[in-house]
Amino acid sequence: MHHKPGYRKEDIQKFILQDKTVYTHVILSTGRKEMLNVSPDIISYIKSKGIPNVFVLETAKAIQQYIVLRNQHKVVAIFIHTTC
Repeated sequence: MHHKPGYRKEDIQKFILQDKTVYTHVILSTGRKEMLNVSPDIISYIKSKGIPNVFVLETAKAIQQYIVLRNQHKVVAIFIHTTC
C-alpha cells in the first residue's frame, strides 16, 4: 500500500466484503504521522456497502477507538497503518 492513493477499494473488498461478518463500524488508520491518504471515495464506498460508521484516525487514536467500540460490543473492522 502506498501513501497515495492510500486505501483502495480492493483493500476493502479483500478484508471486509469477502468476510461473512456484518460490520457496523470500520476504522481506517492514517499512520502515526498521518501520512496515509484516505479519499472521500473510499469512505463513500464503505458506506455504500452497508457499513454506516467509518472513522479515519491517526493510528494510536484508531486503536483506542477500536477498544472503545469493542467494549460496547460493536462489530468493528480496523485497518492499521503502523508506520508513518
